[in-house]
This record gives sequence, structure tokens and C-alpha cells, in this order.
Amino acid sequence: MIKSQIPPFATTLNVAGHVADKTKVTGALETDEIKQTDTASDEKSELDESLDEAASNEEENDELEEEARVEVAAQANRD
Repeated sequence: MIKSQIPPFATTLNVAGHVADKTKVTGALETDEIKQTDTASDEKSELDESLDEAASNEEENDELEEEARVEVAAQANRD
């Protein structure tokens, strides 16, 4: 009988190697996605802080303007 020169299918198909390679890529992609999410969260937090600060500054300016109007009105009443 003639021996086959073709290796068995199971030995040519390196399933473990293919799975390991895909896991490495998937792991890297997941890590990149986490980094992007963290960056987006940081940017959102900074934006929220900036908006809070702007609102606080606007409120403070409104209070100062109101105090100035009251002082002007009080001065007008004294004269």
C-alpha cells in the first residue's frame, strides 16, 4: 500500500494558534476602547467642570450687578 504524503488535517490546522492570535488582537482592541472611553469620560468631566464654573461666575456677576444697582438707587434716594 502507498503511504499518504499529505499530513492529517488536524496537524495542519493550528486551531490553538489562531485562537490565541485573535485573543491578542481582541485584547488590544478592548484595551484601546477602554482608553478611548476613559479619555472621553475625562473630557466630559472637564467640560462639566467648565460649565459649572461658568454658571457660578455668571451668578456671581449677576449678584454684583444687582448690588451695584441697589447702591446707585440708594445714592439717588440720598441726594
